[in-house]
Amino acid sequence: MSIIISDCPKIQLVLDKLVSLILQNNGRLNPNIQIISSEGELSIKSKLNRKDLAEIIYVPDACLPSIEDFNLVLDGDTIVAKTHIKHNASNLQVEIFLLMIDLFNLTKKIKFHCKTWPVLALKNAPNIINHLQKGSRYELKNLSLSDDIISSFIRTRWFKYSTESNERMILLPLIDCINHHHNGQAFITGAAESGNKGVSVINSKPVASSDECFVRYNASNDALDHYIIYGFVDIFASMPLSVPHFIDLGIIGKLKINRIFKQKLPLNRNVKENDLPYPKDLHNYFPEILENKNKLLEVSGLIIPPKEAVFSLRRILQILIKMLSPSIADTDLLKCTLHCETTILRMNHRYYDELQVLLHDSPPESKLSAESITSLSLLVTHQKEHFFEYQKSFSG
Repeated sequence: MSIIISDCPKIQLVLDKLVSLILQNNGRLNPNIQIISSEGELSIKSKLNRKDLAEIIYVPDACLPSIEDFNLVLDGDTIVAKTHIKHNASNLQVEIFLLMIDLFNLTKKIKFHCKTWPVLALKNAPNIINHLQKGSRYELKNLSLSDDIISSFIRTRWFKYSTESNERMILLPLIDCINHHHNGQAFITGAAESGNKGVSVINSKPVASSDECFVRYNASNDALDHYIIYGFVDIFASMPLSVPHFIDLGIIGKLKINRIFKQKLPLNRNVKENDLPYPKDLHNYFPEILENKNKLLEVSGLIIPPKEAVFSLRRILQILIKMLSPSIADTDLLKCTLHCETTILRMNHRYYDELQVLLHDSPPESKLSAESITSLSLLVTHQKEHFFEYQKSFSG
C-alpha cells in the first residue's frame, strides 16, 4: 500500500523527500503504516494488530537536526530558517531541518499556534493568564514578539535527545506526524540493531475504534501542563499535580508543596527498599525533597493519584509528616495526614473554581475565542472530576 496519502501535492512532495532521506540513511519505516495529510492535519495509521508493539518508524542519529544549529525568524505566518555561521549540522541535517520547516509552513502550524497558545489566545485576559501562572510549573510570559512565538512553537515540537557525548534539542522528522495520547507509548532512544543511535516509535493504538498511532509526549504532564504548553486539554491525563500550597501544621512544622515533578527513571531491580526513603511501589509518585530543616519540609510536587494507586497520596503524606516529626504518635499522624489531604483537595478545588469564575466573568474586551472558552471549561471540568473521583474512593 502507499505509505503517504495526501490531499496536498506540496505536502506530499515534502513527505516523499523526508521518507527517501531517512530510508537512504539506514532509517526504517514499517510497510504497514500510512502517513496521512488531510486538510493540513498530519497523522500516522497502521494496519498492525493493536497488540503488536512492532517498531513503526526508526530515525537514525544522522537524520536528527538540532534546534540550536539554526536561527529561526518569522515573516508573517511563515517560519524562515537560517543556519548559524558556525553550525555543527551536517548537510543531511540541514536538508531535513529545512524540509521540516517547509512542512510546518505548508500545514500553517504558526497560525494555529497563535490561535491556541495561551499567552496569545488569552492576551486580552491578563487576569486569566495570571491565574494560570499561579498553578503552573511553567513560566507564562505575556509576550507576543515574533521570536517568542517561534520559540514557544518550537518547544511544542522539540525532543530532548541524549547520547554518551552530549544532549541536544532535536526535531523528529516523520515521527513529528504522530499525535499525542496520554495512553500511548513513549519515544524510544538508544542503539538500533545496526549499532547506530536514533529515535524510534512503536505501534501504539490506544483508541479502540481507530487505526491511528499515537505517542506519549511527557507522562509527567497533567491536563493543565498540556494546555499551557500545547494549547489543548489532555482529557486522558489521569494524575493532576496539586497546585502550589503551603500547609502550616503548628508545632509539627510546615509543608511547602511546589508544582515541579520530574518523571523518575525505572528502578533498577538491584535497588533495595532500604536504599530508598520510601517504599518501592511509591517510586513513580514520591516527590523530590527540596529542603528539610527548621521544621520546614519543601517538596517538588504531589500527585492526586488515580484509583489504581488511590492510597499513594496518604502514604506519602504520612512519610513527609514523619520526616517533620519522627516521634509523632500514630493517632496524631492519622489526624495530621487527613488534615493535609483535605487542605490539598480544598485548595485544588478552589483554584479551578476561581478559574471558572474568571472565565465566566471575562469582559467583552477580553475577546476570548470560542476555542479558548471551550478548552478552559474542559480543563476545569476534567480536573475537578478527578478530584471528586479521588474523594469518592474513600466514601463509606
